[in-house]
Amino acid sequence: MTITPAPAIRESPGLTTISTITGGSGRQTVNVNVPVGYWELWYTADPLVTGGQDSTSSTGTNSALFPSLSIKITDAATSAELKTIEPPGGLDKNLWQRSGDPRPWSEKFYKGYREFTFDITARHVNSYVLEIRVPEEK
Repeated sequence: MTITPAPAIRESPGLTTISTITGGSGRQTVNVNVPVGYWELWYTADPLVTGGQDSTSSTGTNSALFPSLSIKITDAATSAELKTIEPPGGLDKNLWQRSGDPRPWSEKFYKGYREFTFDITARHVNSYVLEIRVPEEK
């Protein structure tokens, strides 16, 4: 399977990327050590375009494909869930053409100094990119 890259995530002044996670459709689990108390997750995805979200399968049945990306973040030591993140409004390239491309998305976290597990589930996407960013040292 060839993975086409999701759009690059723009730089964010004052932050530096400590880990980049990339992938395509499927499930992936990655652990990342966050060495500071404040950090941000920046993410983007390149969803498959399905021709109006309707397609006919090889068996002749009608089915709809709905691209999705879910990122469950847990404390690696305790398995306590920190948050589950999904792109607001979903992954719909047709909608983005009409209303503007919302990518990339970002989330802020004020709980760090520990290792986190990122359980990523992507469906019907060409690719995704996640970046864990921390404040630059001064």
